[in-house]
Amino acid sequence: NYSRAFLALEYPLSFKNTVLVAGACAVLQTISCAIVGYGFARIRFPGQDWLFMLVLFAMIVPPQAIIIQLFILYGELGWLDTYLPFIVPSALGMGLRGALFVFIFRQFFKGMPWELEDAARIDGAGPLRVFFNIMLPPAQPAIVVVFLFAFVWHWNDSLEPSIYLNRAEKFFLPQRLTVVEMALENLRFHAMWGTGVIMAAALLVILPLLVLYLF
Repeated sequence: NYSRAFLALEYPLSFKNTVLVAGACAVLQTISCAIVGYGFARIRFPGQDWLFMLVLFAMIVPPQAIIIQLFILYGELGWLDTYLPFIVPSALGMGLRGALFVFIFRQFFKGMPWELEDAARIDGAGPLRVFFNIMLPPAQPAIVVVFLFAFVWHWNDSLEPSIYLNRAEKFFLPQRLTVVEMALENLRFHAMWGTGVIMAAALLVILPLLVLYLF
């Protein structure tokens, strides 16, 4: 069953696609959301509270509610059947659960003492140096949590890839798992044999995440 599932998933190619895109999205989303969360927590500007309320509102809007509008927008930009619909929003602090990650970083940075920033500014550090050299290193717990959540959610996402991607060589592992299940149903294989292959394929899909959580 595992050999059949490995071949049906086209595992090497699908695994490479999934790791590259999910990893890139997780890294970019962690960096961008950390910057946005820091801005909300430590920088005062007009309309800050109202703007943060919009961020919180984005947490409760499901992707399915705006998927048609996003499809039309990405089609006009020529991004369909590419990885840009996943990478660009992540680099801008959006993407899957981006509002939640901004909230996590904002709460973390808000609890850090102001004396750290004051001392750095007295020594002549600018805003970027204060953020990267003073505020970001102690935020390792928040960084790990956000990176893991972002990576897992991008890894498991099957809705947006199934809408934005058309060519099989660009598919991710969750998409290939759906293809395997549909193929077994269409070919009317024996129920137990088909279930065994699907379960083996599902284990192959989640196995890298289990290894990641061990580390």
